[in-house]
Amino acid sequence: MNLSAEDIERVARSLPEISETKTDRTWMLAIDECENNAAIAAISSLLIEAGLITGSTPLWNQRRAREDGSAFYTVGGAVPESPHDEDWGVPVEGVGWPDTAVVMWSVGLLRSHNVMLASRNSKLDNLGLRKLLHRHVAPFISWPYKLVLVLRGPNTDDSLFCREIVRLIARDECEYGFSEEKIVNSA
Repeated sequence: MNLSAEDIERVARSLPEISETKTDRTWMLAIDECENNAAIAAISSLLIEAGLITGSTPLWNQRRAREDGSAFYTVGGAVPESPHDEDWGVPVEGVGWPDTAVVMWSVGLLRSHNVMLASRNSKLDNLGLRKLLHRHVAPFISWPYKLVLVLRGPNTDDSLFCREIVRLIARDECEYGFSEEKIVNSA
């Protein structure tokens, strides 16, 4: 996937033109690859049941290879349970999903939802998640949009991280536009 920062910026700039501009936008929990785990899945279910989010979605695809050499992608690395003898292959080592694609997917979700993006990716590399969001998305989104990057700090346990995500969504006090929250253990 060859998305550029300029592609992301072009889509972010177009949001006001396509918005329904309503103030009662619902939340979508977006999950970066490094946060795809059982704890996030559990709070996603609880938040949906409570009516606090519309849904959750991984923002990455996993390349898998079958025994016959063919390859395919699965959203979030999910492999369905099947009663049939299907070859779901194995993850291909060293093949990642670019941050440009994660950011583009997040911006696309803004068309219909507020987005809370859970990640551990706190690096500030040039085409990294944070720089792309700060440079190519944040300047172009404001009311009625909310895109919150929730970063897990080093050694922050699942329990604290998930509690803070629930608190942020339940209180819905996040600013319009782009914001960033870093969750760290206080000990």
